[in-house]
Amino acid sequence: MFKSNNIYLILAFTLFILINKSVPESIPSISSISFKGDLIYDGTNGMEITLIGSGFGINKEYTNIQLSGQPGFSIFILHQDIISLTDTEAVFKLSNMKAMVSNVTITVHGIKSEPHQITIRPLIEEISQPPLEGGEVTITGKALNTQYSQSLSQQPMVSVKFGDRKCFSPRNPVPYDYRWLVCTIEAGLESDQLKPLISIDNITNVEKNNFLTYNYLPLIEKSIQSGNMMELRGKYLLSQSGQASIIMYNGLTLNPDTTVSTAQSLVFKLPENSLNGPLLVYPSNGKQSNLYQLQLTPVITNINPRHLYLHLGGDFTIYGDYLSTQRSDNSSASLVIKAQDGELLCKSYKPGPQENTIICDFIPQTDSVYMIVSIDGIDSNKYLLTCRNCQITPSKNPEFNSNKQLIKKAIIIVVPILVVAILSITIFLIVKKLRNNRKSNNFQTFKDDNVTPGNE
Repeated sequence: MFKSNNIYLILAFTLFILINKSVPESIPSISSISFKGDLIYDGTNGMEITLIGSGFGINKEYTNIQLSGQPGFSIFILHQDIISLTDTEAVFKLSNMKAMVSNVTITVHGIKSEPHQITIRPLIEEISQPPLEGGEVTITGKALNTQYSQSLSQQPMVSVKFGDRKCFSPRNPVPYDYRWLVCTIEAGLESDQLKPLISIDNITNVEKNNFLTYNYLPLIEKSIQSGNMMELRGKYLLSQSGQASIIMYNGLTLNPDTTVSTAQSLVFKLPENSLNGPLLVYPSNGKQSNLYQLQLTPVITNINPRHLYLHLGGDFTIYGDYLSTQRSDNSSASLVIKAQDGELLCKSYKPGPQENTIICDFIPQTDSVYMIVSIDGIDSNKYLLTCRNCQITPSKNPEFNSNKQLIKKAIIIVVPILVVAILSITIFLIVKKLRNNRKSNNFQTFKDDNVTPGNE
């Protein structure tokens, strides 16, 4: 019985000590407040704050922290949100914090400390680059609020400037998420390096080594070829000073035509035997463009032998410009020799004996055909291969007039335009082995500028 009473006495004494440990010896008092880093935020969506003082106790369950700001809102840090607690130090984290002047109090066992004032200032971590002509700027950081809360219609006074240049219409792109602020700035210069200044209810941002610069990296977006002249289109291809840019292509340094070139367009002459391959533009400001893969438009000018018997097929050589089957990096270009309808015209092909020539093992044809050379997906002009001494045969898909039993067939014949009037053309239409329907010079003639005459 005596031993049992002793045990109860020991337990009661231990409980008394623990209770006294958790109850503050005096009214809690905050002497200073520190922030992790340089004010600061811990790299996640929040900010770690440490209260230094006395009388905080050691039991989180009896402790809460309150931040009261203007206009009329409070933030309560409950015991489960307190990171660590000793009698002289309390560490907690704020998430999605607003810029504000706040009174901080700590309450332990219902006893509240005197308020201690802190200032939460906007923090700029990153600034996007607007285009030279001006546009939208995105600022990434913390406490970048352009709103108070959903329950308050009143809005803070927000001002954003870069140097002496105002950034208009500041706003949070995601409502009530204060990690991003977006505004719109006017046009700038390549040399601009502007220091930011954000003011929210007269609370200015933390001073850091942040600057706004404009994006003027040269950008090649497309190319347009006309014969041996090439035009590059894009942005910032010429510096604001107007000094000439240079072009690196096929291992050569090329100079664009300064009389017609602009920041959006550079025109230059293609060197002989140009190949498909990468191209770079270097404006005089030292910037470098994106790596642009230049693809040339093949041109067919002739074939040899000139008089090709289409129905027999066989080897012939295609002559022209930009017909190389090799790229500038020595890789093989994709090559297709096809008819207008996409049907392949060559059993096989290989580079010819000279630059810009291709030898084609031609597949026999029964009719005239337009030939197209496609290199890396870019089609050449249409080159007309016409029948020579070919017997005219019915179309693969003849159309019959049920009354007159006539076969309708389009026959392509290339003749000089000046001699059409005096040329005598005679066609015999053979139906069921009977020769009839003789017609002379009663044909429709036309001129197609998109077709290169071939082996007429």
